[in-house]
Amino acid sequence: MLANLHKRRLLVFLVISLVVFTGLNLYTGSEAIAGETTALDWEPAEWARKAVFYEVFVRSFYDGNGDGIGDFVGLKEKIPYFKELGVDTLWLMPVNDSQSYHGYDVVDYYNTEPDYGTLEEFREFLQEAHANGLKVIMDLVLNHTSVNHYWFREAVNTRDSKYRDYYVWAENEEQVKELGPWGQPVWHRSPDGGYYYGLFWSGMPDLNYRNPEVRAEAKKIAKFWLDPNGDGDFSDGVDGFRLDAALHIDKDLTITHQWWQEFNTFVKGINPEAFLVGENWTDTHTVGEFFRDLDASFNFALADEILRMVNGVPVDILEEVKEIHGVYSQYSDQYIDAIFLRNHDQNRVGIEVLRNRAKMKLAASVLFTLPGTPFIYYGEELGQLGAKPDDNIREPFDWYKDSKGPGMTTMSKGGFYHSMRFTKPHDGISLEEERGKSGSVYEHYKKLIHIRKEHPQFFTGNYQKMVTPNRMYGYKVTDSEVDYNLYVIHNLSNKERGITISNRARDLLSGKTIKAHQGITLPPYGSLILKTTAASLKITGQDLSTKNPVVTFIVELTDKARTDEDIYLASKLSNWQVDDKFKLKKRSDGKYEITLEQPAGAALIFKFKTPGTWEDTSGRENEGDNRFQGSGYNNRIYTFENKETVYLTITGWE
Repeated sequence: MLANLHKRRLLVFLVISLVVFTGLNLYTGSEAIAGETTALDWEPAEWARKAVFYEVFVRSFYDGNGDGIGDFVGLKEKIPYFKELGVDTLWLMPVNDSQSYHGYDVVDYYNTEPDYGTLEEFREFLQEAHANGLKVIMDLVLNHTSVNHYWFREAVNTRDSKYRDYYVWAENEEQVKELGPWGQPVWHRSPDGGYYYGLFWSGMPDLNYRNPEVRAEAKKIAKFWLDPNGDGDFSDGVDGFRLDAALHIDKDLTITHQWWQEFNTFVKGINPEAFLVGENWTDTHTVGEFFRDLDASFNFALADEILRMVNGVPVDILEEVKEIHGVYSQYSDQYIDAIFLRNHDQNRVGIEVLRNRAKMKLAASVLFTLPGTPFIYYGEELGQLGAKPDDNIREPFDWYKDSKGPGMTTMSKGGFYHSMRFTKPHDGISLEEERGKSGSVYEHYKKLIHIRKEHPQFFTGNYQKMVTPNRMYGYKVTDSEVDYNLYVIHNLSNKERGITISNRARDLLSGKTIKAHQGITLPPYGSLILKTTAASLKITGQDLSTKNPVVTFIVELTDKARTDEDIYLASKLSNWQVDDKFKLKKRSDGKYEITLEQPAGAALIFKFKTPGTWEDTSGRENEGDNRFQGSGYNNRIYTFENKETVYLTITGWE
């Protein structure tokens, strides 16, 4: 194996040499030469294909020195927790020296965040993690720096400094009127009167990857963290990188792809087993193109579809996977699909499913039984809650029922912009309250991870949809290398479901053996993971009633959201347009109401709009326009199950 490793490193070194000596064919000064992007000679890190990743915000995880801020000492102390949960790779959100609590505006790429500890403490954590069989990847923020980074300060202070060309500057006044992909200003005035490009905000100026010196700097940074002392021993280095904003390196995607191919080839030349996963939050075809450049990309589309499915929207999840993977395979037959539910930029799963813990467990059951490499966001395994603004989806990991105790972090230190909202004592959401408790979200995650690791066909096996009663979803998972089959059945309704199966099987979740034709009661939003040697399995059960429930929505506006305009419900029912049939009636108490009748089990994705704030929302089902109390701007999803009245409060309009 060692001989093969040296051969791969030599091969990649030769490719790097070719890139270095022909660099002027890719770029001339600061100008890129457009051309066909072709994959360089590297192979994905195979270990990542069957790994379970755990995303950690160090600041909020565990405080090892008693100052209320999470740190490297705390991470090292909690290695046994990661082992207990069953994950085998950690993704650390930025650990570089930064001026903000989140770390995504780097001041010094070669130092650690002082709040987290020293570089030596970081390396001690890495060595301990590796000694315990854990791999670690770190967030690498290469798209932009902080305005307080030395490079940018020099670029502003001295126009003829070499660092001026490390960033992107406007060439004329007309250019500065340009808006970004979200309608945001992207050109920002610098103290010297020029305008620099910063996609995300003025505090994060974008780097110029048309400049060979910037590319060389980025590779130097990567080498430092992969193999700090250059001795070929990676125990004191990270095992790869999550590449922040990988999509946005350059407005010209050809240049972006050229850079990431060059970077990946360089990284693999240092450590052929290093893993690179990109944040490419965009359409599936564009994501697919990045598999020519990187080992993996996050599957944002699938994450949304899983939660839509859990919330009652009729989703054929295997068909979604098939379509997505069909696109990915056009670009690479070695892609690694990074699947997840939510991350540090999104409302937590618990908010998306309206705090329904059975739905949280169902979402996990779907995630961990689909193909791909799963990622968990810290606290997700407890069912922790969190909604925008961003720091409230990055709250302290809740270790104790009192939300107090050794290692517990706080939001009153470390630069958070808002106070803590969701981490509360005695709410049933803490490791202390859930560990060892049958049916808890934590024990469910722990069991799912164990099942997945014991049955690796979930990562790469063959999937086939099963026939089930309505409001249920099932699939068969096979692998030619094992002598058994797996059958997964999900109850997508809020009703208990009685079913039978045609052959004897063992349910891996409960540990019980189920005889052929024996009655099984599946709880609301429950799942079965059945293991059997049977080549086929028939599921028999009653369909749910299709009687149409009548539901009344009563909407209250806070003072901030008060309006004199009419309010309309926007959804597919109205084709996302103004339609008087869906105008809310204003009541004498100042509230609004609308009554709808839909088939049982039908899910409605909706928002409320006024004519004055209306725009074409036909393509924006996943983007909300009004803020609901206890949630962000995301649309609401409601599943019609029974006759009832639903109360909602709108606190603001987009």
